[in-house]
Amino acid sequence: MKKFLKNWFINSSSLAIIGWLFPGVEVSTEVYDFLLASFVFTILVKIVRPVYDLAFFPLHMMTLGMFRWINAVISFGITIYLVKTIELKGFYFPGVNFGEIEIQSFISPLFLSLIIGAILLNLCKKIIRWVVKTK
Repeated sequence: MKKFLKNWFINSSSLAIIGWLFPGVEVSTEVYDFLLASFVFTILVKIVRPVYDLAFFPLHMMTLGMFRWINAVISFGITIYLVKTIELKGFYFPGVNFGEIEIQSFISPLFLSLIIGAILLNLCKKIIRWVVKTK
């Protein structure tokens, strides 16, 4: 139970950081809605993730784990589908120019917001786990 509460705290903290910093994911500011969303995400990560690992095991073996981010995208996508207090939005990317390399500006589709949001969510979780020292 103690480990579950730590994971719930880590997931809720990372969800709050992503909702605050990343314009492609909007999280409700109501306390009940926010705690419900982070609880659903924690349950999905802890219960459904072994099913993902088993289903994508051949892909992980062929690519040496390079497609592990698919698990995060699926978990985050199911959470957004189940909990209506988190919503995806397209965000504006102003473009980048590095000498000869140029990436033009664009408005991202929702699927790209989902992928970037899930990757940033996992990155925040890893940083918080490193700070809190939880396994």
